[in-house]
Amino acid sequence: MTESTTTGVHRVSGARDLVRVLRTTAREGRSVAVHPDLWWAHTGGGGGFGVLVRCWFRSPGATGGDPTTALPGPPAALLRGSVLFLRTGFDRDCPRASARNQAAWPAEHIGGRTNTDAPDAPDVAKRDSLLRAVFLCGWTDPEWNTSGSTWHDLFHNQAPGRPGRLGPPRSLRRTVMTVTITTWSDIGCPWAALALHTLRAAADRRGDDLLIDHRAFPLELFNRIPTPKYIVDAEVVVIAALRPELGWRRWSGPEWTYPVTTLPALEAVQAVKAVDGLRGSDELDAALRVAFYTEGRCISVHSEILDVAEACPHVDAEALAKALAAGSGRAEVYEQWEEAKTPAVQGSPHFFTGDGFRLHNPGVVASWSASPLHGGFPRLESYSTEWADDLLDRAASS
Repeated sequence: MTESTTTGVHRVSGARDLVRVLRTTAREGRSVAVHPDLWWAHTGGGGGFGVLVRCWFRSPGATGGDPTTALPGPPAALLRGSVLFLRTGFDRDCPRASARNQAAWPAEHIGGRTNTDAPDAPDVAKRDSLLRAVFLCGWTDPEWNTSGSTWHDLFHNQAPGRPGRLGPPRSLRRTVMTVTITTWSDIGCPWAALALHTLRAAADRRGDDLLIDHRAFPLELFNRIPTPKYIVDAEVVVIAALRPELGWRRWSGPEWTYPVTTLPALEAVQAVKAVDGLRGSDELDAALRVAFYTEGRCISVHSEILDVAEACPHVDAEALAKALAAGSGRAEVYEQWEEAKTPAVQGSPHFFTGDGFRLHNPGVVASWSASPLHGGFPRLESYSTEWADDLLDRAASS
């Protein structure tokens, strides 16, 4: 550090002597080098005195609350600045978010506007100097196609629709990838609900535009009985315990309202596909799974299905009601059941990409302690979500 500009500090506990040192140093305008304990604290030493969570920085002798005059000016030159990110555990957006968070506050307070013609436009050169001082870093991910651009180039552009905020130029923004994946499943299958939640979450994190072509794998038609509630309940418990972000609960409605069939729900998803396309049908599929596994709603009943559809932005619930009344979706479910009997489809869930790549119940390591017909319990040993990125990459390239 050069001359100390610290005027105060928030702390979690203790550190009274450290607070006194900070205030004294700021008041007297002396270098923090004369207080090695202060430097030691700021660089993470010790731990018994508490944790510094916020500091104020201010030029010695500055008055008023205007950050453009109270804050120290940017250096005239920067010899070198570098940041190293290890890719382990990072997606491609992490370094960008980190750099943006570091630069956002000073960028907004020392030249937050990009319109230099405005009467109150700040010193753009001062802002640019500060940004150059904060980050000067190349980005080599080919999907961004930066051609050697720096983080300064990345942040030196106004974000669309957000006046006064910095954002990446259009040439650097990642192209949204539309990905289509075919999925065979039953809405009453907890493993399918888990897999679909994982896939949708991965697509959302990556910024992919995911379209799911739902195909029915009607368990009750294969097994010739309703899917037993005690099996679904047991699977819901073990999955929800390991993946609490799903928000699932044990069936909370009266026993007599438990869905004895999922055929009407599967038919509705197919009917919406014909009316509103893949986006609408996937939206309804996701909403019906939430209604069943989280809200305890009887998705066997048309009125309940239509209530769920009313809350889906991409579903025309009125058109769906007319389509269901005309029998839409029933023939499609039975046709898909016949196709699912072939060896190509192994069960619920089973994912397919356009080039024929397939994954059945991915990421799951599970077993039953004994047959569920004889009082056995399911064991979910582990669940990996890495398969979702691999599947999305494969689908994008197919």
